[in-house]
Amino acid sequence: MEKLKGQFWSFDVIFAVIIFSFAITILAFTWMSINSQLALGYSNGAGIMQQQLQSLSQSIVSPGVPYSWQGVVNTSNSLTWGGIYVGLGQNQSGVALSSAKVYTLLSMSNMNYQATKQALGIGYDYYITITSVPRIGSGLNISIGSSPFNKGALTIYVSNRYALLNGVPVNMRMMLWTNRTNAVS
Repeated sequence: MEKLKGQFWSFDVIFAVIIFSFAITILAFTWMSINSQLALGYSNGAGIMQQQLQSLSQSIVSPGVPYSWQGVVNTSNSLTWGGIYVGLGQNQSGVALSSAKVYTLLSMSNMNYQATKQALGIGYDYYITITSVPRIGSGLNISIGSSPFNKGALTIYVSNRYALLNGVPVNMRMMLWTNRTNAVS
């Protein structure tokens, strides 16, 4: 019997095509799976950020828990902030803000910004400004949190709300922001 050198049988071709097709199928399936997970991760991150902003926008004008939480916390000791949920409202109406609560949150934010995020019920960076309404107010301008404008924010969501602070109409601008891609904190 003569040996055939450099030749192959049709069975070898069929076997090679099957293995190659199987490898390409697995590669395509893996690529589609990774691609869809990245797309879901991006949309969920943005959705979570929007939901947290809506929740903050509603809860920030509530009185918080406990009702007089500003008297319970020691602003220089973030360990006393664990059992509170920050709200700046004087009552349940959501119209009038308590100046004591506003300045307590400001002090807390200046002392330990990261710890205040838990007390506000958010996971993203925040920046809250309270300014008097033009032509009506007295030039009030309070900034609480970390400004996204000097931190390289990539994603910013904004909510505005009107209220009264010491009888003066004010605009509350709440911003949730992140400097990470895909809006994931």
